[in-house]
Amino acid sequence: MGHGSSAALAQSMLEPVAPLQQSANCWDRHALGANDLDSPDVVDRKVKDLLNKLTMKKFDSMSDEIIAWANKSKKEKDGQTLIQVIRLVFEKATDEAMQSEMYARLCRKMMEQISPKVQDHGIKNSEGKPIAGGQLFRKYLLNRCQEDFERAIKDQAAKAAAKKKGDGEEEIVLYSEEYAAQKARRQGLGLIKFISELFKLQMLMERIIHECVKKLL
Repeated sequence: MGHGSSAALAQSMLEPVAPLQQSANCWDRHALGANDLDSPDVVDRKVKDLLNKLTMKKFDSMSDEIIAWANKSKKEKDGQTLIQVIRLVFEKATDEAMQSEMYARLCRKMMEQISPKVQDHGIKNSEGKPIAGGQLFRKYLLNRCQEDFERAIKDQAAKAAAKKKGDGEEEIVLYSEEYAAQKARRQGLGLIKFISELFKLQMLMERIIHECVKKLL
């Protein structure tokens, strides 16, 4: 697949989602340091711990705690904590394809229960008001799907080019390179499965799931 066709494909597959931009008046959470109770480092550690404990048996209690962390974005104007929580959930879901259904259910619950006070002043609706709550969560999630899908397309194109260039030549594959390749394949399959589960829960359009599965297989 050529570079031009890859870019055109990625453009046609997902709903148009404007890239997230940092607003000029947002506050810098990273400057607060790891000792702040809501700092990115603390959020990262706490949410990862909750995701590691998440099972269907503990789903209600663990998911409530994860949503509570996402709702800390109520104090922000750019939704950075919510974006961080979505990233952690997405990474976990694509790395553990067997649990895709559970993580999709988590996303659905987050969309339904995220506080309407969570807003992004840099993203406005047709009335000029900041997008908030479940609508904002879904927009962030679509951004993440688009980013990962476009990355998968680029990785496929790069692998195809490298294979073509290496034909007829002796190949020496380092262990670290093979491990990275296996991880990429695992996450690619995880992405397909996760997107499929999101579609089942009516969080993604039918057009998206059909094109994603067809082109990523």
